[in-house]
Amino acid sequence: MNWALLGAALSDIASPAETILFYETDTVEDNPAGGMDYLPEGGIHDGGINVTWSTGTPSGCPWTR
Repeated sequence: MNWALLGAALSDIASPAETILFYETDTVEDNPAGGMDYLPEGGIHDGGINVTWSTGTPSGCPWTR
């Protein structure tokens, strides 16, 4: 989970359609919340990861975005 959004309401997010809420990671921690430091270098799926935007929309995303 994007740590910067912990406790935030949707109305607090300036660009929810462009802000990642949940993202795929390869960390072994339980319930990881962080930022770019938790994104696996090179991605997981052909250079990308699965994300959920703050609007609730899921998609694939290049890990460098």
